[in-house]
Order: sequence, then structure tokens, then C-alpha cells
Amino acid sequence: MATYRPRAKWTLVLASAVVLAGLVLLLRPPAQIPDDQQITQVLSDAARAAESHSVKGIMAHVSGDYRDAIGLDRGRLQLLISRGLSSMDSLRVDVATPQVILKGDRATAETTVTISGSLKDAGPLSPRTHALRFYLAREPAKRLLVLPSSVWRVTGVEGFQAFLDFEDLFR
Repeated sequence: MATYRPRAKWTLVLASAVVLAGLVLLLRPPAQIPDDQQITQVLSDAARAAESHSVKGIMAHVSGDYRDAIGLDRGRLQLLISRGLSSMDSLRVDVATPQVILKGDRATAETTVTISGSLKDAGPLSPRTHALRFYLAREPAKRLLVLPSSVWRVTGVEGFQAFLDFEDLFR
């Protein structure tokens, strides 16, 4: 014969409430961060990924539709980045706060970037600073693998070609 256990009933109710509250928190839309701050964070995250030699981390912020003035597409850009990072012993990337111009799901971010570090075979490099213009687009993404969301990704860059003459950086 089953006996009535009120403590077990309340434990089940409490556990159900905790699970439900967790699901509500998990599935709620994320706090909306202003677009210009999201774009600033994209550039900052890409710089940190470069400093840690993470090609994958950099490319996570580059659109599949990437094209630039010198003819690089996403695949060629990835090869250039991979080759450059593999020649570096250490790398520091400083990105100034960008001036962001928003136009719907497109944006332009103008900033200066300073790169310094050392090459594996040639030693320290003098810091170089150049003005860059990033073109970005808001693209669909998934949050928690299934929930629709959007992210800003770089679709083009003007000015980084000045870094390509950086002594032996991309040999």
C-alpha cells in the first residue's frame, strides 16, 4: 500500500519550477546591445583572436560574402591570415574605438589599427599604425544551435593592404 509523502510532492514541484525558470532564462532573447557596440566588439574579438594566433577565431567574424578592393575573397583572406600568423612569434593588435556609420543591416566602421610583434626568424618589428575602413553586414545566426539570431560580420576592408608591406610579415 502506497503512503502519501507530501515532502516528495513539494520537492517535485520545486524541481519543476527551477527547470521551468531555467528554460525561460535560456530561451529569452538576449539583452539588445546597440549595433555600434556590437561592431566594436566584433573588431576587438578579431584582434584578440589574431593575438592568440587563432585563424578560426578571426574568420568567425568574416562573412562568407567577403570581397575587398584587391580581389581577396574569404578563402584567400584566410590563407593570407594563416600564412602571416604562422610567421609571427608574437603579435599585438590595438584597435582604436571605431566611428560606426549604420545603414540598416549594413555598416561602415572607420578606425586605426596598430600592429607590433616579432617574427620567428627576424626578431622584433617596429609598430605600424594605419587607418582602416571595415564594411560589415548583419547576418543570420543561431543562438544555442537552434534559436534564430543575428551577428555582424566583416564583408570587406579598405586600408589593410598597407600592412602587407610590413617588413617580411607575410612572406
